[in-house]
Amino acid sequence: MTALFTSIVIAFDPSTFTTSDPKPWGFFVNNTIYKPTGNESVTYPRYTEVEDGTLIATTWLRGPAPGYQPIFESKDGGATWKHISNLNSIDGLGINNHPALTVLTEAMGGYAAGTILTSGNVWGTNFTRIDLYASKDTGRTWEFYSDERDLNHNQKLSHQASSDLKTWGPVVNDVAYDEVIDGSGMTVVAYVPPIKNNYPVYYVLADSPVEFGKNVGQPIVIDGRAPAASPYVVWSSHGGPNDTIVVSDASNRQVFTNTHGGAADRWEKHATPAGVTYSRAIQILKNRPEHLVVYGGEKYTDFIQGTGVPFSVTSQSDRGVERACVVDIGEAMSVDDKSDKLGLSM
Repeated sequence: MTALFTSIVIAFDPSTFTTSDPKPWGFFVNNTIYKPTGNESVTYPRYTEVEDGTLIATTWLRGPAPGYQPIFESKDGGATWKHISNLNSIDGLGINNHPALTVLTEAMGGYAAGTILTSGNVWGTNFTRIDLYASKDTGRTWEFYSDERDLNHNQKLSHQASSDLKTWGPVVNDVAYDEVIDGSGMTVVAYVPPIKNNYPVYYVLADSPVEFGKNVGQPIVIDGRAPAASPYVVWSSHGGPNDTIVVSDASNRQVFTNTHGGAADRWEKHATPAGVTYSRAIQILKNRPEHLVVYGGEKYTDFIQGTGVPFSVTSQSDRGVERACVVDIGEAMSVDDKSDKLGLSM
């Protein structure tokens, strides 16, 4: 992203702009993955990318009862999509929200490299839990693996480490508030190559994923304003000696970038043609790192009502991400607004 940004004023509403004929591995705006019907609505998009470049995506789908996670596949960089399965809970309660997707990069616990893992939040009449499922056939079928537990916290961020998916180390809390009713946002992690001299949106930088709790988080602040809620982070190899950290949030169409290893005073805001989405996911394609991919859906405030906004994807050249310093086309949170801190760990 050396020549990444140019100065431009955005004069259209990205939520109404679409690319009519997306080309394989091309650039496009708001390409529909799934169009809600009836009382359905979609938000909280998630994805993973397998070794051959195939994209697997899912979303929080509100409406069906019991709930499920629809699974979609693209083999051409997001230009075309195919519905390949639905993930249902083993007890019939339904996978209701907060999906996550990843792929094993090496064999582990009887699962081969390339196995896809997904999790989701299951709701009962007086409880919620997170279930983890595995797919050995790139998302076509799923088998239950495990669930979660801790009655002392309404919501916390923690992890356990395993080298074989059978034996696990101790629970390590990354963010766990003393008050049971307090909750932190979902964890999103991106690897950033070590730069030795920076341990600086609340965001945290650490040498490994097991050390987030040792460092103090700090906000992304640009001109006295901060991104608000549901952050997502990725890393790009473009951008200079320290590459680029890219962050999205739930209240802005723009993305937030840092080409100085996470230095607190070096964040910038840049426009994209994608719309605002609750817990919007962003991606740098592994084999085409010049592609910034943004997964879209409903805003949080519209999701309950269901306005028919599709589950969509935007693929944009990193050199086409325009500088958003002239016109602020999103919303932001004042840094002295204590109502909703960002819960991002990197």
